[in-house]
Amino acid sequence: MRQTRAASSKDLLSPLEGITRGVLVLMLAGLILSSILVLTGTGEFASFGAGSACATVNSETLPGGEFKVDTYDSPYRHARFNAQTTEVCNTKPSAWITTAASVSTLARLLFVIVALIGLQRVLRRARRDGPFTTSAATGVSRLGVLILLGSLVTELVRQVGAREVVLSVTVHDRPDVGSIFGSFDLPFTEIVVGLGLISMGRILSRAVLLQQDQDATI
Repeated sequence: MRQTRAASSKDLLSPLEGITRGVLVLMLAGLILSSILVLTGTGEFASFGAGSACATVNSETLPGGEFKVDTYDSPYRHARFNAQTTEVCNTKPSAWITTAASVSTLARLLFVIVALIGLQRVLRRARRDGPFTTSAATGVSRLGVLILLGSLVTELVRQVGAREVVLSVTVHDRPDVGSIFGSFDLPFTEIVVGLGLISMGRILSRAVLLQQDQDATI
């Protein structure tokens, strides 16, 4: 009975693994195709091949007081509009500034690809060993750590890249650490998902140990 139940759980994971693999293949194929188009000069990807390098930042963190947050009166009652973000573009970017502007898109894309690879490994391990095993529980915890830390690193890299674009068209003084973190947006969704997966992995690991103790007693 237990073997039949385990086999049924593995079969349920098969479609999820197939969907994950399909999405991963499509993303990798799109990345490769976009790279080919940029290299051949027939397309653009992120800021590569676009002729300009742009970054969207919080208006309050722009250096030198060159911009300010504008508040617009609204024709609607009890409403107003605040321009909290500003898109800054360098129309004659160097190779470094183009790369910095592309960091936001590339960092997020790479984060998603790595997370999908981690998810696929967890699903494969669960299908091979069973979902209620120590290896599967460990994989879920590691995936949670990957999503938690990866999202924070991705946001930090995005902010640094955007800051380089801003400095290339505004002031030439290097920013301090506080100015970089001033517009840092915590990825709350990824943090909650990561912590949830870590907790789930620990719960599964504990459940596996209890099941093993029960089996040994029987």
